[in-house]
Amino acid sequence: MPGFLLLYQNNTKMKLIRNELINDMVVKTDFELETTKNPVKFLLLSDLHIDNPKCDRKLLFKVLNQAVEENAYICVFGDLFCLMQGKGDPRKSKADIRPEHNKANYIDAVIKDTAEILKPYANNILFIADGNHETSIVKHIEVDPIENLLGYLHKTNPEIVHMGYQGYHVIKMQFFGSRFLTTLFFHHGAFSGPVTKGALSVNRYSSIVKSDVVVSGHTHDSWIIEHPFYELQQKTHEVQMKIQYHVKTGTFKQEYLQRNGFQIEKTVMPKPLGGWWMDIYIKKANVSAERIIKFTKAD
Repeated sequence: MPGFLLLYQNNTKMKLIRNELINDMVVKTDFELETTKNPVKFLLLSDLHIDNPKCDRKLLFKVLNQAVEENAYICVFGDLFCLMQGKGDPRKSKADIRPEHNKANYIDAVIKDTAEILKPYANNILFIADGNHETSIVKHIEVDPIENLLGYLHKTNPEIVHMGYQGYHVIKMQFFGSRFLTTLFFHHGAFSGPVTKGALSVNRYSSIVKSDVVVSGHTHDSWIIEHPFYELQQKTHEVQMKIQYHVKTGTFKQEYLQRNGFQIEKTVMPKPLGGWWMDIYIKKANVSAERIIKFTKAD
């Protein structure tokens, strides 16, 4: 996929040189900075379930509009769709379909409606990854909802990348000859627990993944955990302590403010709404510079 150039017309003085799919599992985004005053900002989202009546669209639009206002780049890590109301789906419920989707061509109606919703934000979206709700549609109906959605969104931004259930996002920032690399591994999710809130996944992911950031969703939990580890520098043999950041992205599906329902009976534990902002700074110190990653709740 060819790269693209975007120059912000404000005080950030930052160029997005390219956003491209390197292979099936790696998307790479290159930035060129003219100043270190402002961070490169990302909005990390998953489990929007945007077509479900229980999706808190007011909150969703709030953070999406903020992303546009602050020139943040949007990354979606699965379950953009819910898509459980199709013919023959055992999960379907008359209460869980929006009136505008209650049509004979249900899948088409949801995808087209979602494209209209996301069109104003398309230029800020870097990639949309598959979650279990998308892979289920591919498996049972042989329709790829993300690929079909991008058929619409690519008319506005042809560089949005379709990622799979897991993969890497490589972020390269160049500042006057110095290069700073941030690696983000994502997996939509597999490890859960109503008591641990999926926190045991930190030890599991950290044992198999080498990256600066690990992002997962699926369980609708929301947290940031710092995982320190030792690293031996090959040239100097100096032992350093590094931090791997683990991010649970949350959800926008409010399923608990009701008297009955599947989650009320089976999960019981309410889930927090929203996503996460990830800011990457370059901090100068005399002749050297370092990269700093900060997270704040997007709600």
